Amino acid sequence: MNKKLSVLILALAAILPGCAQVPPATTHSVTLTWTAPASNSVWTGCTTTAPCVYAVYRCTGSATTCGTLSSTAWSEITTPSTRPSALTYVDIGVTGGTSYTYTVETVQLNTNSSPSNTTTALVPQTPGSPTLGSPTSAKLNKSRPTMHTQKTEVASITNLHVAGQD
Repeated sequence: MNKKLSVLILALAAILPGCAQVPPATTHSVTLTWTAPASNSVWTGCTTTAPCVYAVYRCTGSATTCGTLSSTAWSEITTPSTRPSALTYVDIGVTGGTSYTYTVETVQLNTNSSPSNTTTALVPQTPGSPTLGSPTSAKLNKSRPTMHTQKTEVASITNLHVAGQD
């Protein structure tokens, strides 16, 4: 199919009611939230002079198969420049039908805390394609053209002469 025709078909499908529409692309994500660590007698907590950011780690599989954070199965999915200071992170680098396990570390003044507990998320598969059935009804919309009549003068024949028949 040439490009102009396919663009025309997509444009018509977008504006004509009842035409099939192209669905939006499916994207998967996992949203993580956590609580800030509490200060204690040894650590004063996150402050404006010593703010905290969070390093987010991901492993494909369950916590059992991932092992400890020191395992090579884990990867930090944030970088020092993208580590959130908020208590949430959205992982958009995931695939449907896959389990991911996450852990988070607090980072303050380039020092990492020990890892948080882990949590596992199973990302749903992409929905299957629908199957079209036969149309249940079809309708033909007829519109009658508007007729415009004009008054025309018709000459009457008063004398008929056919050549060669005198």
